Amino acid sequence: GIMKLGLTRRLEKALKEAGIPYTIYDKTVANPTTVNVREALELYHKEGCDAIIGFGGGSALDTTKAASVLLSNEGPIDKYFGINLVPNPSLPCILIPTTSGTGSEMTNISVLADTKNGGKKGVVSEYMYADTVILDAELTFGLPPRVTAMTGVDAFVHAMESFCGIAATPITDALNRQAMKL
Repeated sequence: GIMKLGLTRRLEKALKEAGIPYTIYDKTVANPTTVNVREALELYHKEGCDAIIGFGGGSALDTTKAASVLLSNEGPIDKYFGINLVPNPSLPCILIPTTSGTGSEMTNISVLADTKNGGKKGVVSEYMYADTVILDAELTFGLPPRVTAMTGVDAFVHAMESFCGIAATPITDALNRQAMKL
């Protein structure tokens, strides 16, 4: 949907003006799969890419983070389902979120649908943090109202979960109250 909405136009224009060739993988689904990760990685290698940018909602960002892991670690990605199983640092990646709910651009987890065994599983690793995150609120303006509402509720629920969590502190409580208010 990101391509259909034209949200990539500014990024594409900036890359063209800088003389940076690029290719776009746009087959990530709402709940990204291990197949999405494999396809993105295959395109990366086929096109001879040397950088990876995740652009979109949480699904696109999770796909990007998982693909970046496989650029410096032998696949498939499902062998890293779990916590701290990724042996080598990921290659640098840039994440540009277009939604406000998942916070995937700031986490060290990639949640994927397990196409072999069913269910959703996570790859959690200190090596999954983005090297650069670009936050541009204007990217959310072109989203359909339903998506904007759903991602806003998602952001609210994340703040509420943190506020109610056993690890909450006065500092996190203040931040979470403000996030819920916003």
